[in-house]
Amino acid sequence: MSETRPGLKTTEFWLALAVTLLGAVAGIYAEAQWAQVAGIVAAALASAGYGFQRASVKRTESGVAAALEERLAARGIVKGDR
Repeated sequence: MSETRPGLKTTEFWLALAVTLLGAVAGIYAEAQWAQVAGIVAAALASAGYGFQRASVKRTESGVAAALEERLAARGIVKGDR
């Protein structure tokens, strides 16, 4: 299993950052009120989506590693307590 890369090194981070910045700029400089609201909502959703995605990846990775270690310990391959 490969290790999780730091957030700054992921494509998801850079895409979320781009959408957040573009949404914020659209929210600030758009003339129509609906476009301002849409820009701010897009920025908020991109930020929240990235945060949830990273949390999910880290939660899954830690759960898989713990389950694997537990199975190996049960078979006597590695020690359960370190």
